[in-house]
Amino acid sequence: MLVDEVRSGSSYYSNSDMRVHFGLGSVNKLDSVEIRWPSGLTERFDSAAIDQINTVKEGTGVAVNSDAGKKP
Repeated sequence: MLVDEVRSGSSYYSNSDMRVHFGLGSVNKLDSVEIRWPSGLTERFDSAAIDQINTVKEGTGVAVNSDAGKKP
């Protein structure tokens, strides 16, 4: 599992790159990409490709129960 976070609004006259980059080494296929949005929604995207930029939009993936696997 690889995790990264995007933060916007880094300073007054500039902004950070909103893209997230992961080096995958010799991996040639992704099973899925899971994103937890600032709204709290967690979604899975099964069609992410490697070696290219994938654009995702909140509300277009498969909703994931973020409480799955947690002990009460």
